[in-house]
Amino acid sequence: MSIKSIACTRFLIAAVVAIFSATPGHAEIVTMTFSGSVDMLQSTGTVDGISPSAGLTASGSLSFDPAAFTLTTNGLALNPIYPYQIYAGPVTFTATVDSKTYSATSVLNFYMSNGNLAGPFPYYFEAQAQSSSGIFLDLNSSSSTPLFSNPNDPGSFLSQQIFGEFILSADGSRSPQLVFDPATINVSAVPEPSTWAMMIFGFFAIGFMAYRKKAALRLA
Repeated sequence: MSIKSIACTRFLIAAVVAIFSATPGHAEIVTMTFSGSVDMLQSTGTVDGISPSAGLTASGSLSFDPAAFTLTTNGLALNPIYPYQIYAGPVTFTATVDSKTYSATSVLNFYMSNGNLAGPFPYYFEAQAQSSSGIFLDLNSSSSTPLFSNPNDPGSFLSQQIFGEFILSADGSRSPQLVFDPATINVSAVPEPSTWAMMIFGFFAIGFMAYRKKAALRLA
């Protein structure tokens, strides 16, 4: 292999390493989808003209970029016994209840708890947002096992399916409220466009290096 070919190969290797090293720790858009039926026992009244009744359902989705969130409360530093973090930031939160659709573009509180010595469900997640019509949307889940792999990353869900509930309320105090119990909340993460571009370039560079190596072997 010529000196020029060696230099080119080293440059491409360095470029690929640099690109993937520069990729953020969590460069993915997280999407959570949910659906469920009204819980008559937990629902406490009429919200936006919708009353709890048999057969009432809710469905929707919550999408966000964890890198765009801002930490507003660092509970890990305030109380190590009850470690939690609260974030705020842009989201796409939509929900349809009884043919009415609600949407919000920012989350008031994205709450993630990573353990509490008191209680059977020490791990907790909650996203609360106010829709453009003033109605509050709340998606949450509690578990006896960790929900996040990283206590500082709102997008580091450990499972693609978690149990939880969706709440529609007239105000942040949840009075009155309509509670819906989804069987599961499905979680998926899709790389951002910039990440796709870097991955494609990386694969191209690797393919090019393989091609150059083959060409060098044929000429040897």
